[in-house]
Amino acid sequence: MASLTGQSIASSYKDLLQVSNSNSGIDTTARIVSDGEGTDSNLYLSTTRVGIGMSPNSSTGGMLDIQATDHLKLRFYNSTNFKAGLEVATSSGDMITGSATNDFCIRSQSNMLFAAGGATESVRIDAAGKLGVGGSPIAQLTLTDATSPSFALYESDEGTHDKLWLQSCF
Repeated sequence: MASLTGQSIASSYKDLLQVSNSNSGIDTTARIVSDGEGTDSNLYLSTTRVGIGMSPNSSTGGMLDIQATDHLKLRFYNSTNFKAGLEVATSSGDMITGSATNDFCIRSQSNMLFAAGGATESVRIDAAGKLGVGGSPIAQLTLTDATSPSFALYESDEGTHDKLWLQSCF
């Protein structure tokens, strides 16, 4: 370890990360993280929020804000293998073939599962693009209900207009 006699900590420990808060540490104000030489990073920290590429917006109450002019994405890897990601397309074809600029893309290398009200799966989109509601899909669209499966199509005003209602007769 280097001697600090007659030297500043910054000159001895250039990899030391810091926030500019007059030696008071991190508090509720988001501050940019810099190294021992004073070079700013793209990371902002507070005790309540994190920002990447921007100071997090305290008025929205969000925990994480991400900003970039291109390649605005969050990707998940298992070791070096891409598994899933979220991206705002900044040009056509970003993340998902056929995406257009400003589309929000969600991609998985396998099935996509959705749950509401707990950990029980309620909707699945499988890798073949089949959609299952209430169970695994066996066709392009599969609706499953153990007691009274039904499917309804109707006009949005729900007034006196006709409805198409399908229900099992089991």
